[in-house]
Parts: sequence; C-alpha cells; structure tokens
Amino acid sequence: MLTSTNTGFNAPITQGRDQTSCKCKYLLRKHQEVIGGSSIQWTTHFRLHRQLGSGGQGVVYLSECRGTDGFTLPIAIKVFSPDRYDDVRAYDEAMRRIADVAAHVAQIQHDNLLDVHDFIDRDRIRMMLMEWVDGYDLEKLLVPERLSGVEGRVSRSRWEYINRVLVTAGP
Repeated sequence: MLTSTNTGFNAPITQGRDQTSCKCKYLLRKHQEVIGGSSIQWTTHFRLHRQLGSGGQGVVYLSECRGTDGFTLPIAIKVFSPDRYDDVRAYDEAMRRIADVAAHVAQIQHDNLLDVHDFIDRDRIRMMLMEWVDGYDLEKLLVPERLSGVEGRVSRSRWEYINRVLVTAGP
C-alpha cells in the first residue's frame, strides 16, 4: 500500500512500507511468479446476452468481459460462420485475412472506428471481440422514408456527403 509521496529531487516518487515486513508473503511470492515469467495465461468465459445482428459473415452478440473484483466490460462478439466457404482451407484463409485486417484496425484509435479487442478461436470457429456501442441500428435508420426526410433538411453538399459515406461505399 502506498503511504506517502516524497517530492525531493532524488527521492522515489512514492514510498510504502518495506516489502519484507509484509504479512502476505504468499501474495508476494505469487507476484514475483507473475512478473518473473515470460507469459500470462488465463481462461475467459463469455456469456452471450443477446443477438445484435446477423449477416453474410456470421452473427454478432452482446456479451460481457468479466474480470476480477466485479470488473465487467460490455463487448460485442462477432462469430464468423464457415457456411459460405467451400471447405475448411478456404475458411481458414479468409479468417487469416480478416485477422490481419483486425490487427491493423486494433492499432488505430479514432472516434469513428470501433476498438477491436481480440481475434480468437474456439474449436476453429473464429470470433472477433470488439467494443460495443449502444446506439441506433443503421438498418432501421437508413430506410428510404427517413433518408428522404434528412435530404430535405440539409444542404446539397451535406446530403451528398451523407449519401456517399453512410448509404453507399464510404469515404
């Protein structure tokens, strides 16, 4: 436990009690095992709360990443279906390409991109763990009646931008 802060020029920034006096030697030993190793392994279980959507690539579920001490983080899990592939090799190749793209996207921090947390497999079925954003379903927002209502309320250049970015191929 950190007990004070020393602001002297050569002093350590934080000070706590001497580790050798700690009565939790078991935890200290476990701590040393964790930081002394070259990898950390654990098993995670995800509960699929509800289906968010489905399409040609598979199904997306709302789930939650659970940690210790009550930590929970809502996430979206996309489960990629092998249904559209001719064989296992084709599925594996496509998943390697998707994993490569996901790895690149995961390194980008931008307000208009979802965070990609991980790309995993369970019995060779691939899943992408992503940030979940509570919002509107674009399929329901992009109906012709709603779009024509938007068109009448924005400038011509803004409408062209909305149509190009949201309705067609993107920027």
